[in-house]
Amino acid sequence: MKDKAERNNFNAITLLVKFLYLLGFFLICMFILIVSVTINDNSINEFGNIGDSISGITAPVIGLMAVIVTFLAFWVQFEANQELRNDIKLDRFETKFYELLRLHQHNVSDIDIASKFIGRKAFVKMYHELRFIYAFVEEQRQKWNLAETPKIKNNKKAFMEVAYTIFFFGLREVANGKLFYQHSLHTPLFIKIQKELKILKKNSKTTKGNEIVYDLKAYSQSLGKVTWKPSYTPFQGHVSKLGHYYRHLYQLIKFISTNQSLNLKFKKKYAYIKIVRAQLSNHEQALIYFNSFFNAGNIWWRETNENFKNEKNEVISYFLDYRIIKNLPFNLTRFGPDPVKEFSDFLEQRGRDDREINKELKEAFEWIGG
Repeated sequence: MKDKAERNNFNAITLLVKFLYLLGFFLICMFILIVSVTINDNSINEFGNIGDSISGITAPVIGLMAVIVTFLAFWVQFEANQELRNDIKLDRFETKFYELLRLHQHNVSDIDIASKFIGRKAFVKMYHELRFIYAFVEEQRQKWNLAETPKIKNNKKAFMEVAYTIFFFGLREVANGKLFYQHSLHTPLFIKIQKELKILKKNSKTTKGNEIVYDLKAYSQSLGKVTWKPSYTPFQGHVSKLGHYYRHLYQLIKFISTNQSLNLKFKKKYAYIKIVRAQLSNHEQALIYFNSFFNAGNIWWRETNENFKNEKNEVISYFLDYRIIKNLPFNLTRFGPDPVKEFSDFLEQRGRDDREINKELKEAFEWIGG
């Protein structure tokens, strides 16, 4: 913005200099013309009339010049004041942005599992817990289909929804029936998953020295045999850790993407989003992606406030428009809904053709075709 103000001032000064050059050229021409006419008329004795002639001709011009110079001075000052206001707004915006970013970093460092795993290490452990629960859900679905009816289709979104619900709220909270939440899975199977997971947790508990550990095993269609040996009590839920983390991250992203006071262009907003995204570890991005299939996390795909639009007048998608997750590591998304398919489906809902979809997918997942 400072560069723009300097350009405006420079343009105004350049215009003024050009005007003065033209005025000087005009006055010289007028002087020569009047002298020439006076001499040709043999009125050299009336040379004093030259001054009167020049004065009469140039006085209005000089007056006009004074008006223009005054206007340009006010205009330059007005532009400078406008730029100063914009600079103040930008400073306030960036001050709040970096304060929110600092709070996000503080939230990450505050996440703690059993006083053993802190910060980003905790996200790694939470990722593995969600991975095991998902594998267990798939295993129970396979067992159900062998012995029970109706046969449950391979709905990875529904499986992730259930797995994330247990992961987020904890097995006890989900099983006691006090929570009200929506899920797409056959309810008797959901109840069976809760009971079987509770039994597995109890039976897999062992002691290693002075430490209690769990030896948990499941077999899933997506992952094959999955073994998980946590050194903390599993399935306790992470709502107290992740609830605040997600809310604050959403507010930070929304603060940037929906800001209207500065009239920021998309590229400028995206530059700030990239700074936020750079703070996210691979496991954080994976958990944010899986969170989007949980009821409260759907907002990552589509903003609930339909007044917030992108440059194509579409309701904002924080995944597609601002790419708060990008280049999701393929090895971390081998289970659950396939990110490439989910992104493709959403782009198709937006009316994109195959060429546009492929282009946007390559920008979101640069490893595609690599």
